Amino acid sequence: MVRAIASRPALGRFPSADYADLLKTGTLKAAPQGLNQVFTATTGSDANEKAYKAACIWKGTREPQPSLSITRSKPIHQFDVPAFDWLVAPLPQFQYPLDQFATENAAEEKRCLEETELVLDEANDTVAAVVIEPVQAGGSDNHASPAFFRGLRALNKRKSVLTIADEVQTGVGATGKFWAHEHWNLPSPPDMVTFSKTVQAAGFSSATLVYGLTSRTGSSNTWVGDLVRALLFKAIYGEIEKHGLVEQTARIGSHLYRELEALADKYPQNVLNPRGKDRGTFIAWDCPRREEVLGQVKSKGVNMGGRSRLTSSNR
Repeated sequence: MVRAIASRPALGRFPSADYADLLKTGTLKAAPQGLNQVFTATTGSDANEKAYKAACIWKGTREPQPSLSITRSKPIHQFDVPAFDWLVAPLPQFQYPLDQFATENAAEEKRCLEETELVLDEANDTVAAVVIEPVQAGGSDNHASPAFFRGLRALNKRKSVLTIADEVQTGVGATGKFWAHEHWNLPSPPDMVTFSKTVQAAGFSSATLVYGLTSRTGSSNTWVGDLVRALLFKAIYGEIEKHGLVEQTARIGSHLYRELEALADKYPQNVLNPRGKDRGTFIAWDCPRREEVLGQVKSKGVNMGGRSRLTSSNR
């Protein structure tokens, strides 16, 4: 650790002798099943951009320019940054409670998949990848069902388009599984999974097919992440495994959601649209008095944040 801090190696050119072993026992050990390669990066944005670049290389298109603004949620992330005219397909907008709107929500998911197929068809084979968050965390915590994600994965395969799961926010246990896309029960994993934030490192995992093309065509850079962050990833993953923290998060999340549902029944004017059932502590709900409630909760020592104008959330 001292050596890594004192002398940061240029991992893209001169990795330390033990770096491969460090990745094998840390980052790759935690990689999603079926994704046996990893590209390390510095930040979540860097991880996603490198994944997009890898997808374009895989597709055989020219190398893209820096992506600038890609977000489809928070306006503050787009306000001062020019955005390219990216193709966009809709994410289902659920009605709650789920058990009361099962028919409507299924129809909404079907509509979104049909519109996604239309977008891909109109793009005339120019799309390299579809990027999706397991939970649209920056936009009020919008969810979709496992069936929707399986349908999207099948559609992408049929259209020869890669699937990139953006797990920068949802990864590393918060949903009650180490990777949120594990809830989808896919027949095969996403082609790439990006990670950052919780694990204090960044990058993307992929299968050999995608990674092999990327590594041969110059997607590398000088630093390619940070040796110290790789050490932290290994240590964090070790603690998660040692103490069964993912399983504990699932148990706590189930209890928390049950209590939240009870509050929604008791105070329907203040606790609306609870969502995140069976997703660990990745839970959110709407509250017209959000700022007041957040202030009171924090005064009790509970760390809780807001996602949008009305939404409160736990992580």
